Amino acid sequence: MLLSAGSTSALLILLGAASVLNAMENDPPMTPIATIFSGEVLPSARPDHRQQVVIGLPGIGGRSDRSVFVRTHLRDGEQDGQIDLRSWQFQEDLQPSHIRRLQRVVDTLEFSLEDGHLQGTIAFTLSGPQQLGNPAVEYRFRGQFRLNQSPETLPPLLRSDFSTPSWRRVDFPLHGVVYTGQITGTWQRNDDPPQDILQEVWAARSPLLHTGTPVSGGDWPSHWQQDAQGGPLIWTAFLPEQVVDASEHADLRWRLPEPVVVREANALRVTWRSQAHNDLAANVIIHDHLGQQWQRHGALPLLGGERTTVIPLQGFTPSWYTALFDLDAEAIQTIGLSLSAGHGPGTVAMELLAIEAVHDPSIAERDPTVRITWDPHALRSTNGQEHVHPALFGVHGVGSIPEERRADVAAMNLGSIRTIEHSSFSPKNGPPENNELRQMITHSQSAMSEAIHCFTRGLFDPPPWFTHPEEALQRKQAFGAALGRHGYHPQHHPDGVQWIEVWNEPFLWGRHINRAYGNVHDPRQAGHYSGPLAAFHYAAIYNTLVGAARAENPHLRFAGPSSSAFGANDWRQLTDFVLPIIAATHHHLDAIAEHHYQGRGHQFAAEWLVADAAIQAITGRSIPIWNTETNDLSDTPGGWGDSDDRPRLAGQRKRAAYQLDEILHHISHIPHIARGRAIHMLHNGRFLNPGEAAAMHFLAPLRGAIVPIDSSDPRVPIVATRDGEELIIIAYNDHAHSVSLEWSDPMPQPDARLTWDNTHGSQVRSIKEHDTALEIPPLQAVRWRMPAPQLQRHHIRHLRPGLADDGGPAILRRFHPGDSHHYRFADTPDGSPSHLWVVSEGMGINHGHVRFACGQELPLPADTLGTRMIRSLALPAGVDASSIEIMAHPNSHGFRIASISAVWDMWSKRDPSQ
Repeated sequence: MLLSAGSTSALLILLGAASVLNAMENDPPMTPIATIFSGEVLPSARPDHRQQVVIGLPGIGGRSDRSVFVRTHLRDGEQDGQIDLRSWQFQEDLQPSHIRRLQRVVDTLEFSLEDGHLQGTIAFTLSGPQQLGNPAVEYRFRGQFRLNQSPETLPPLLRSDFSTPSWRRVDFPLHGVVYTGQITGTWQRNDDPPQDILQEVWAARSPLLHTGTPVSGGDWPSHWQQDAQGGPLIWTAFLPEQVVDASEHADLRWRLPEPVVVREANALRVTWRSQAHNDLAANVIIHDHLGQQWQRHGALPLLGGERTTVIPLQGFTPSWYTALFDLDAEAIQTIGLSLSAGHGPGTVAMELLAIEAVHDPSIAERDPTVRITWDPHALRSTNGQEHVHPALFGVHGVGSIPEERRADVAAMNLGSIRTIEHSSFSPKNGPPENNELRQMITHSQSAMSEAIHCFTRGLFDPPPWFTHPEEALQRKQAFGAALGRHGYHPQHHPDGVQWIEVWNEPFLWGRHINRAYGNVHDPRQAGHYSGPLAAFHYAAIYNTLVGAARAENPHLRFAGPSSSAFGANDWRQLTDFVLPIIAATHHHLDAIAEHHYQGRGHQFAAEWLVADAAIQAITGRSIPIWNTETNDLSDTPGGWGDSDDRPRLAGQRKRAAYQLDEILHHISHIPHIARGRAIHMLHNGRFLNPGEAAAMHFLAPLRGAIVPIDSSDPRVPIVATRDGEELIIIAYNDHAHSVSLEWSDPMPQPDARLTWDNTHGSQVRSIKEHDTALEIPPLQAVRWRMPAPQLQRHHIRHLRPGLADDGGPAILRRFHPGDSHHYRFADTPDGSPSHLWVVSEGMGINHGHVRFACGQELPLPADTLGTRMIRSLALPAGVDASSIEIMAHPNSHGFRIASISAVWDMWSKRDPSQ
């Protein structure tokens, strides 16, 4: 055993909680509902000798992007079931954005497995049709292999290319027994002469997930053991010792003999033991009664010793397709654990002692009533920003809009357009190619001033600074000068595009860094996300291009660097890529361009607030953020197979909800930061998802000045705006249950609902007179209208981020049990703050406290939902918050404070002349 055995107390695997709840002193007793796993022997497994075999052939034909992976199954040593083949798309002479998708056929697969040897013959064909003016292509391969079983104590790196993004990988999940050796054969393209090859290959053999027996999986190998007499389940994960992408992981999961009913439970309680591993925590995974997969990130911190934690079921987030964002399980049929390899922890061992479904009375019950307070006679400004920026209602458009769709697009009242041009960056291409952009603006009836045009190179091309850095900068300088001469100018070129985005997604340069065939290395880069080396080169390109353009024309506006989400790769996208760029380019940055997909809408308001805290500490000012590509892709994989229509229809529902949730949170919390937002939804006038279009139609009237309005529930965001003589109010319900609204006077007149059903998907429907719109179903929204009353007051909100004692950024601070850190606030207004806005990870109930200068303490809001979110803590009147101290309870499991901000809410009389 790697760990001491200790006692065998009642065991419960608590499945993943980002908001880990530790039993504190005087907590009310929990009611056990059902035992999922205990220290007794695991449920006996059904006899099932079916295994998976994956054969990996990296670099076929001498190209590292031509890896091929073949998967089949064995039962009692004989092949059982179909053969699957995956391969990276072959580029040839096509532009990277038009990669041909080849047909993949395994012609022959014969092999034998005996005495630790795997040998046989494989033949496959990859073929594609004529496309984009290029000839049809066919690849044929045939080879013989002989592989030897590798020692279990030396698990190999099962995948050689960790620079390929996880969403573009073509290999299968690998684990189990590994075989390595060589293959000989021929490789042939079309009618070219066959090429003889002698190449290293490998294979992996593993049991499939079947009832009762835990199975190791994921990207990194692991194994488990348990004494026949029972006791702890010991899981050992062989994780890398070097830093890799935070999405890399090792898994352990098993299917229960019978689903465990958890209808009356609101949490899972897990007991486990571990050695101490800094900043490492296991995720908990479950499959509900419908087979949907959910997980709780960071549920089980590996702090050393034996611990018990309680994980709220509401904090489990969907891993793949789910109909809702919230787990509302009747039963659990599969459980598991996952450990991230991101920080390179090396070999990690855990002992599972127990998993139990419980009812914890300290977890707040759902409140179906949401109280809305508002003042229709006032306007609100946040750090000086009083209006909703119209660019928040934008799209990333590609191609033209067909005539039959133009009225539909115009009805969305788009406030911004983002287009992209794959350019050689030669001076003759200085001004944007405006045909597509102008047509988009004309038919969407949006303003040219809110267009942003991106100049870039091919998404998958190695950047020119790899081989000719000086020449690349000279080209950018000449290009920037030409852009300045021919671009937007209020007198000379008033119809030009004012906003320019420099390069699309340079963080993907990481796909070419640290590759075996390359000569550009960055030891701080992990996976495909670019690190400081790419940030340095991007900053040089940006400053050279923008500096040359500004010397010719001060009226252009520039944005960069089209980063991934700030919180991606466990926030390393922010700390290792974005912030170094901002430090080097902020004198030329008019907006920060960012992309995010998946996640939750409200999480990005939180991530942008964290980024702004660091940016203010570095530059002394806020820099607006303009998302130039976004959408929710978390629901794209099917949950019940291709023939089932539920994933597609629920995808509409969640796409609509994603847009509403994010836009409303941006306006409610960070209108001074949120400059623009472009949904990746228009391709040649075709909406990718009807839910997106319905959301944009629903939001179309929401423009103008911001009216103060607040919801008692952060999961029910609400926004009110005043545009001319009319007030528009929109509320969205992010819960898995319906909510009722309780209004302060006056209650506005309901106008429309954004609804969803299994037959029609997402639709905007007018509200009839008898519908008071006091209830909102899950993931749906209501819109109200009313005549705008006379303005009487002005609500002035000041938001100040917490800084370290030296004035530097105080973001992403780790708190271990018993730790404390100080924060201070600069440039504070007169008076006392009304709230603290906290973005935390892993904050359990009573796990952390804030202490003020007067000695008063308040508990920090718990992170019970498992997602990044701005959580508000109301402060007593008159409290001195010039500096604060955050403390972690000694009995907590620790947490991370991503950022903390102080909020001052003030009121003034409205000047009647305004």
